Amino acid sequence: MLKRKVKINAVTNLTDARYFAAWEVDWMGFCLAEGEEGYVAPAMVAAMVEWLDGLQFIGEFGMQNAEEIKQVASDLNLKAVQLPFLSGVDVAMGLNDLTVFKEIVFDEDLDLEFIKQILEQFEGHVDYFVFDFSKNQIELSQIIQNEAFHSFLKENCANQKVWMFGNFSQEEWDIIFENFQPEGMCLKGGDEEKVGYKSFDELDEVFEELFVEQ
Repeated sequence: MLKRKVKINAVTNLTDARYFAAWEVDWMGFCLAEGEEGYVAPAMVAAMVEWLDGLQFIGEFGMQNAEEIKQVASDLNLKAVQLPFLSGVDVAMGLNDLTVFKEIVFDEDLDLEFIKQILEQFEGHVDYFVFDFSKNQIELSQIIQNEAFHSFLKENCANQKVWMFGNFSQEEWDIIFENFQPEGMCLKGGDEEKVGYKSFDELDEVFEELFVEQ
């Protein structure tokens, strides 16, 4: 088993899906936002899910409305969805029957007032927040050295169910969990080098560190 909860973002191929399933991750996500990087057609998602047992799957959506999201989730038998940073709270309010993750994307300015407003709007309407430091390549040093942001993260991880996603090394993840105790960590796979093959050397190191004997 893994010593931390792990969510995989934007799985695009069966090679990745089977690899992460073998490590028994907690959540596996598929991008269902057409036109976005990593988009996977619903038919392909359905085909991949058929190969996998015992996992919880997430549909990662774009700016679709609640009815469109519910229809796709129903077609694919998904119990959880992720909403993008720019989606409105009305969408979340229309998804009562689903587990809802809400993406929060941080920029280099780490504008806390704007982020706080969004968190307040969505509090009580989503189950989890995903704090994304990856899209704008925010480094851990920027987080740790900013006293106000450090306090903000600590408070929100204590009061909300926060998943964190960033380009962090295993050593940096250790620092994050020691300082902030988030709900879990998000990782991402990548494209296959050729159909059915890719190297997992870097991810192997991460998962071997996370693995503990039962």
